[in-house]
Amino acid sequence: MSYLTVVNQRLQFPVPGMAHPKSTKSKPQQDLTLGSLIYTGLWNLTKRDAAEALGISISRIAKQPNCLWNCVCIVFVDDSGKKRSRFFSYRMFACWQKAVERIIKKCLDLYELEPVATIIYRDLSKYKYKRPEVRNAIWDTLLNRQKFLSSVGTIPA
Repeated sequence: MSYLTVVNQRLQFPVPGMAHPKSTKSKPQQDLTLGSLIYTGLWNLTKRDAAEALGISISRIAKQPNCLWNCVCIVFVDDSGKKRSRFFSYRMFACWQKAVERIIKKCLDLYELEPVATIIYRDLSKYKYKRPEVRNAIWDTLLNRQKFLSSVGTIPA
């Protein structure tokens, strides 16, 4: 079931059996990067990664992408031949999907998964993903992990 299908069904929370984000007593971290779950500043994005994310050739990327804590600065050559510098979301890079899926798979029981699921649900709801297949893949990983942990119970460490 894709994220868009679930949102269109207007479910209150993505994972059955878990509390709605508004019902938690303490306010959880609002963002995957602010919550220190993903350290984007340590990523070494290449010109190839930037070109792939922007859908342009590598030769049009003028400098190595600069990873900041909340976005990536990419200097590229536009259609008119001028150098442009723009800030882009990490969510458009393939490494973002892998990092989020890694976080989900590290959860060993439903108790650990619940706050992570809350943050991911808010992230998917708040931010626009350039490629919907990335959002759907993250959503499917979250649902599959929840189903697995529900069927197995607690995984021994």
